[in-house]
Amino acid sequence: MLHLFTVTIFLNALLLFWMQPLFVRMVLPLLGGAPAVWNTAMVFFQTGLLAGYAYAHFINARLPARAQAPAHMLVMVLPLAVLPVVVAGGTPPVDANPIPWLIWVMTLSVGLPFFCIATNGALLQRWYAVSGHSGADNPYSLYAASNLGSMIALLAYPFVFEPLMGLHGQSALWTVVYVGLVGLIGVCGWRARRGLVSVSPPTVSSVSGKTKAWWVVLAFVPSSLLLGVTSHISAEVAVASLLWVVPLALYLLTFVNVFARRPMISHAKAVGIQAVLAIVLAVTFNLRIGAIGLVFALHLAAFFFTALVCHGELVKRKPAVRDLTAFYFWLAVGGALGGVFNALAAPVLFDSVAEYPIAVILACALRPVLGRALDRAAIKDLAYPALLAGTLLAPFLIPDFRVANVPSWMLVIVMTYAAAAAFAMRTRPVRFALAIAGLLFAGGMASSGGTDVVEQRRTFFGIHKVVWDKTNNLHQLYHGMTLHGTQFSDPGRWRGATDYYYSGGPLGQFFDVLRRNGAKYRVAVIGLGAGASACHRKPGEDWVFYEIDPAVEALARDTRYFHFLDICGKETPVVLGDARLSLARDGTGPFDVIILDAFGSDAVPAHLLTTEAMALYRSRLSPGGYILLHLSNRHMALEPVAAGMLQSAGMKGLAQTHIPAPPRPGTRASLWVVGAENAGLLAPFAGDDRWRRLAPAASRPWSDDYWNFLEAIKWQ
Repeated sequence: MLHLFTVTIFLNALLLFWMQPLFVRMVLPLLGGAPAVWNTAMVFFQTGLLAGYAYAHFINARLPARAQAPAHMLVMVLPLAVLPVVVAGGTPPVDANPIPWLIWVMTLSVGLPFFCIATNGALLQRWYAVSGHSGADNPYSLYAASNLGSMIALLAYPFVFEPLMGLHGQSALWTVVYVGLVGLIGVCGWRARRGLVSVSPPTVSSVSGKTKAWWVVLAFVPSSLLLGVTSHISAEVAVASLLWVVPLALYLLTFVNVFARRPMISHAKAVGIQAVLAIVLAVTFNLRIGAIGLVFALHLAAFFFTALVCHGELVKRKPAVRDLTAFYFWLAVGGALGGVFNALAAPVLFDSVAEYPIAVILACALRPVLGRALDRAAIKDLAYPALLAGTLLAPFLIPDFRVANVPSWMLVIVMTYAAAAAFAMRTRPVRFALAIAGLLFAGGMASSGGTDVVEQRRTFFGIHKVVWDKTNNLHQLYHGMTLHGTQFSDPGRWRGATDYYYSGGPLGQFFDVLRRNGAKYRVAVIGLGAGASACHRKPGEDWVFYEIDPAVEALARDTRYFHFLDICGKETPVVLGDARLSLARDGTGPFDVIILDAFGSDAVPAHLLTTEAMALYRSRLSPGGYILLHLSNRHMALEPVAAGMLQSAGMKGLAQTHIPAPPRPGTRASLWVVGAENAGLLAPFAGDDRWRRLAPAASRPWSDDYWNFLEAIKWQ
């Protein structure tokens, strides 16, 4: 019986957490590959999990014992009417927040099957607890098996399911496994029938309101932290299943550990390691570290041990078996509230991703008190962190102080002092949390360098900020940590393109070659940024920009900062919405040139690099037209992907890795690929030694059904 219930719960958890990345991958292209898609989906899934636990708690408390298994089997067969999983619903709104649309689509598409699977974990544990089996006195060990199945499903997704199977194949296989699960649940209900019939009616719960509040808080903080770290690393690289599932798998692994009969990592050890990692994270949080593998390792390690501490404190407060379903219900309440806070409330409350460091600080405040209580500790809990923060922030009161002017050895001394001081405060949770807050705030001040953020906006698609660089007298537009445009404040320099688009770079070279015959060209540009590419437009040419985020257009047209559109593209329209959907819907064209400039963002919209996308671009190109791809990216090697996309359409291509010489403000290194239907059209570029042959294509062209970010990430 133990093996039967373990296998059933394991398989149920595998399906539960296989569905999450599977469906998000299905719907992601409709929303431009935005990182917020995963967080919004997590709110839906956490709410579905809460509904499932509420159902299990209701059945256990209200339904006669002998009726539970038959009634539940009727519920489990309902999803067969809507499987296999497909995206149900139309296209997202262009001029409104897409979150309500996304939640509605998920409800229609996977709401019923996800709810049904979410009911099984707590219900099966309860059935096992009353089955009469010799180990039934500790059903919490089955919760560890459940989280292990969830973790394996998540890790298998980017390494097994996604590389080997398309979305349609995965959906079909998921349906087959679900049918098998329904059969196993029926067997579990039959095997536990004697215990269910003989179990006495539930007694009134003796759990206090204070204990339930602790359950909620200790579940809320790790849930918020999970979404915060996922958003942080997704925004750094790409919206990829690998970057979703690894944090979630580590989150589940903490449950596996703390609910195991013999935890591999003791609670005391986790508390000690978490203090060190929290300090290192706070000290380095605002530093730009080039090695993405190191960034991942630090953030994920700090997240894992922090969640482990919170969940360890949670296990210390777990109830008797009779309150098992209530315990899981309140855990689900805390998890859902964490998702709601990050995905729904935080974008309204904050114009930056402040919820991540806030969760880190709150988690530090939930640590256990170490050692004996001290007299007047409450006063010291405030005084010591205030002294640390004051010491770190005092230099910023000096006029024109710049961290960049401080010798490196002195910065190392200051960081070592700050880390040591914070470590000394680790025994008192509130004191330690305030010390971490001081380190994070001081690091944010230091990272601003010689620049000031003059405007910042947060939308579903990311954080956009306009930075004033006093040293070089210019404004810069950033999406996350990626530069999207630069404009000098000198009116005499407003007409010239800058950064990746400056006249001596690949884009300027491309148009210099095309315009030798004096012809006019019709151009489509996917990705607006600050609008600098508009300054390559000549009078009489028809250009159109496609931009998914209305906030980007608003900033590009704000003449307090940028003048590219105002001077170079006043008559150039900007079509809002995802470019693929807009091109397919409007039927515009043909274009002589299509410029894809959407891949320099921190999060790469992979659906613009698929064979289906290339077929659409090709249909909108005039005979003899060109496609130009700007592939500069800090963390993704996209040239092989672009090569595969061009090959899928029978097109030829050349690439240029451009480094300005000498480097100066207003110029920036960049990577560009030019494609055309035959080698003859590329001949003018092939004769220029700055252009080279394309890198070998990816092992398999990307499609809407298949992406493989593993082979594209620059790990070093």
